[in-house]
Amino acid sequence: MNWIILSFIIEIGFMPMGDAILYDSEYNQIYYLQNLQFYTDFNTRLLLFNHVFIDGQLRTSMYKSRNSPITFGPVKSSYLVGLGLSFGILELGFRHYCTHPIVPMLLINDSISIWEGTYQEIYLKIGGQIGGNK
Repeated sequence: MNWIILSFIIEIGFMPMGDAILYDSEYNQIYYLQNLQFYTDFNTRLLLFNHVFIDGQLRTSMYKSRNSPITFGPVKSSYLVGLGLSFGILELGFRHYCTHPIVPMLLINDSISIWEGTYQEIYLKIGGQIGGNK
């Protein structure tokens, strides 16, 4: 029996439908970002005593910089922190999600970002597998 297991996933990719429309009510303007949006994603799960888990995720979205063909401008970071219990096919947990703009990008106006928000979830998950060995 393993008392502590740490798993992780690192992902990079792009969203070919990565356009966005941002509304600025203070200046009554609309910004249309028509660049391919790229992202990096890092996920971790710490499993303790085969039943208690702690999850973490960091996803950073970025656009190709208008000023250089080989640099990118990050515009927002999204975070997930979770905690829960897992017993066989059942998982009971709590998740906190939040998204924050990356401040330097707001200041230099290379990419306009006003994404910000947060929410929580309390959930019961039932999962399984059909076929194969587990």
